Amino acid sequence: MSMCWYYYTFPIDVMKRICGQATAKEEKKLIKAVTDPDETDFDEDQIVIVKRLAKEVLHKGIDYTDKDGEETDMLDMIVTTMFSHMGMEKELQLKPVSQDPMTIHLAVELFQAAQAASLPLLPPILHGRRFGDDAPTLCNYVFLSREELTQVRTEALKLRDDKTIKWKFPETPQLIDKMLVYCIDRALKDSSLWLYGHLT
Repeated sequence: MSMCWYYYTFPIDVMKRICGQATAKEEKKLIKAVTDPDETDFDEDQIVIVKRLAKEVLHKGIDYTDKDGEETDMLDMIVTTMFSHMGMEKELQLKPVSQDPMTIHLAVELFQAAQAASLPLLPPILHGRRFGDDAPTLCNYVFLSREELTQVRTEALKLRDDKTIKWKFPETPQLIDKMLVYCIDRALKDSSLWLYGHLT
């Protein structure tokens, strides 16, 4: 089965509270999820690092500054686990908004078209982007702020309506509406919401 992008809305104020002032119960829940032996294969030394990073996320926020390669990969895992049913889906008030997930094939086609058109935000969105970064990163997740939601919507519609693009898949313009713009519109209905995307 090919990988797909799934999108969720969440209240940004809730995330800010949890990623800064998490309760002991929330900390226990996240640490249990990110060190689950059925889902991870960390050795004892790595578990110590993962626990430290998880606590940092919950009490200082998501910050990749001064992280080495292994810690960066671990932090990616912590973020994607946190924003999942195995982690803190309920606490973060995550709501799925994808009618149909965006297939990786469509994401690649849009990514290439967006790059060719020099659109600034769509490439990171379709490729993945770490929290706090501007450039695309292979992390399998992305967050979209209120301002970015509006801009990404504009960029997506620009591609959809560009008759000069020779799409590999003829249905791509319709799928842009169904798999991306629809999700953005759901988030834009409430000024408290951001959008989270997970490639899985």
